[in-house]
Amino acid sequence: DRLFVGFLWIFPGETRIRMFEYIGHPFGLADSPAIAVATSRKHVVEAAPDSLAAKAITWNSIIDDILFSSDSVSEAVEFIVETKRIMRLAHWQTHKYRANFDIAGEAARHGYELQDDEEILAQSTAGHVVSTLGLKWDTHDDVFSLNTPPAVPVKWTKRSLLAYVHGVYDPSGWVAPVIA
Repeated sequence: DRLFVGFLWIFPGETRIRMFEYIGHPFGLADSPAIAVATSRKHVVEAAPDSLAAKAITWNSIIDDILFSSDSVSEAVEFIVETKRIMRLAHWQTHKYRANFDIAGEAARHGYELQDDEEILAQSTAGHVVSTLGLKWDTHDDVFSLNTPPAVPVKWTKRSLLAYVHGVYDPSGWVAPVIA
């Protein structure tokens, strides 16, 4: 792929055209999401194929968003620690963890040190609405909601109904049984 994502450059004062290639995969290309997903899945299989984090990364993620639900706070903390370990192997930095509990405080209570992660410390308090995988999550009430298209046609036709229904962004498929 690198041969097709190069660029030409002329240094000031020179007449010779030089061609440069990217060493890594530049973000923003059409295939970047697919490459990101394939890379994360590869590292998951190599690092910990049977862990909760591996299953969440493999089945409940879209590019860099992972949706994970746990039955206990300790399980959620273990998930965060394992996810950070797996992604560190891929040289990816994880950030923007959200929970309906104090992540840093609970991690410390369970014997994990997350003090070096400023983003987790800044976002570990509950009580605000965040977006994840096309859903809005109220972390205080622990409630998910969907954004629906704002405009409602004056006259409903088959076309307008299908356009309205398919205007709902739901990559996780939560409302598919209702609207399909």
